[in-house]
Amino acid sequence: APRPPRPARPQRRRRRPRVPVGPILVLFLVACVILGAYYASQTVYFVGASDDGFVSVYRGLPYDLPAGIDLYSVNYESGLPVDELTAAQRRTIEDHKLRSHNDANDLVRQLETGEIQTR
Repeated sequence: APRPPRPARPQRRRRRPRVPVGPILVLFLVACVILGAYYASQTVYFVGASDDGFVSVYRGLPYDLPAGIDLYSVNYESGLPVDELTAAQRRTIEDHKLRSHNDANDLVRQLETGEIQTR
């Protein structure tokens, strides 16, 4: 006698693990903001005094973070000692005004050649 057909087993659905889209999206956006801020900080320059006492051009922002992290690096160190600058010239390099690469280099060149006395 033919066997009666077996009742079909209910197929179990495989549950895919849920991917937490929200937190991943937030992390991605935070990473984009941090990378954008870092990139922007590396497109500005300022003029200051090096640890050795020479006029220097720095790339980045003139700030130090906790744990000794600097947001800047030396781009160019001139041979002009800060001690040889007038008080007005010293104020110009101590203000750490953000500048373009060309503007910062022009300022140092003008200080080196004595073209500017005050600014």
